Amino acid sequence: MLGCPYKITRSALKAPGTPHSWPPLLSVLHWLTIFAQYCDAEASSAAQAPSNDLMIYTAQGYCHFLAGDDEAVEALDKEYQSQARMSAEAAVATLRAAEEAHELEAEVNKLTSGPSRLEALGLEKEALTADVHKFEAVVKTWKTKVEK
Repeated sequence: MLGCPYKITRSALKAPGTPHSWPPLLSVLHWLTIFAQYCDAEASSAAQAPSNDLMIYTAQGYCHFLAGDDEAVEALDKEYQSQARMSAEAAVATLRAAEEAHELEAEVNKLTSGPSRLEALGLEKEALTADVHKFEAVVKTWKTKVEK
């Protein structure tokens, strides 16, 4: 379930004291130890994540409210709203830039995936010359019919 690269047979688990079952058991125990260390490192790095601004805002606002300082609550509200508005505008700008980049990338892929302008003109010329040959063949057949 954890994706361990080592396989253990049931017989190795039933009789762990036998000498031939030690190598796979030790391999799995070593892998589990490394896996636990990795999980602990991930958990500690997640604990050092940046703090939640909303939680800080709420706690400060509640402290000012309990102290009865209405002006500080209003100032804190205005400050937080301006910060939230600025971060929302920045997120919208980032999203628009990403969408534009995606559209430009799609256009580049479209231009590079198709034939070049010269190749397209060459294909069109070949089609027209083939039509000319077909027309000449039709003219010859009608010419022979008219002569008969």
